[in-house]
Amino acid sequence: NYIFSSGPITAAIPLFFKSKRNTILEIRDLWPDGGFEMKKIPKVFSKPLFFIQKKLYESAGKIITCSPSQRKYILDNYPELLNKIHTVEHGIDFRILDFSLSYNQNITEHKNKYWIVVGTFGFIHNPYKWLELAQNIIKLDQNIKIVLIGSGPLFNDIKSKIYLNKINNIILTGQLSK
Repeated sequence: NYIFSSGPITAAIPLFFKSKRNTILEIRDLWPDGGFEMKKIPKVFSKPLFFIQKKLYESAGKIITCSPSQRKYILDNYPELLNKIHTVEHGIDFRILDFSLSYNQNITEHKNKYWIVVGTFGFIHNPYKWLELAQNIIKLDQNIKIVLIGSGPLFNDIKSKIYLNKINNIILTGQLSK
């Protein structure tokens, strides 16, 4: 049995060479879609990359997405995949709650409510949306904190913007090892 995990779809190309019934393709990112949307991949590559994407999806025995919206997006484009695509959402790692003690905040005894987000601070993921959300949430409820767990190329920029904009309802943990 084989499990292929796909950020960039090229990571799953070995799937072409395996028996379909023994394979699972995990979709973490909608790629190349996101790359085109963010203008990170020139449009001239759209036909070959979407061809590869379709062939990978067809070659997989099962497809697992990380969110219902990813599943819906894929099915909107490839409805024939309905019987082999499933969603397994990211859960909460309770070690995160223990990690919060290093920030002198005991989440389980605090009056605050926590919105925990695990992800990559990359261009395709648009982590800046969490800054905007935090600034809107604070107006509604000052007891809601957003805990951002992860790392990536935009992590330091996000950290800087939180400091410069004095956003005090975001907690950044950085990358946590598994």
